[in-house]
Amino acid sequence: MQPALSVRALLVVVAVLLAIIAAMGAAILAHVGGQRLPNALATGGACFCAALPLVILVFSSAGAL
Repeated sequence: MQPALSVRALLVVVAVLLAIIAAMGAAILAHVGGQRLPNALATGGACFCAALPLVILVFSSAGAL
């Protein structure tokens, strides 16, 4: 049995927030590591694009989505 629509929507919001946290961490580490700000933000964006599908995949593999 699948969870209710509101629970699945909440898990998607949690996945987006986790991806944002990962992207911010990657951007900060890139900037501290010597990259200029636009390049560090691009690194954070790439991290967001990589982390979001992974978190959603983990949730769906656990049967939550």
